[in-house]
Amino acid sequence: MTLRVTDGELRVVARREAVKLAQERVRRYVPSGRRLAAELIAERRAEARRG
Repeated sequence: MTLRVTDGELRVVARREAVKLAQERVRRYVPSGRRLAAELIAERRAEARRG
C-alpha cells in the first residue's frame, strides 16, 4: 500500500490500485500497440551484446 496526501487528507491506497492508476497515467502518452516492456528488454539485450 502507499500513503498519499491529497487536499490535506492522508489517503491509503492499495498497491493494486496504485499500479492501476500509474498504468492509466502512462497509457495517455503511449500509442496503442506499443509495448514498452518489450522495448526495454530489447534495449538491455543490445547493451549486453555490446559489452
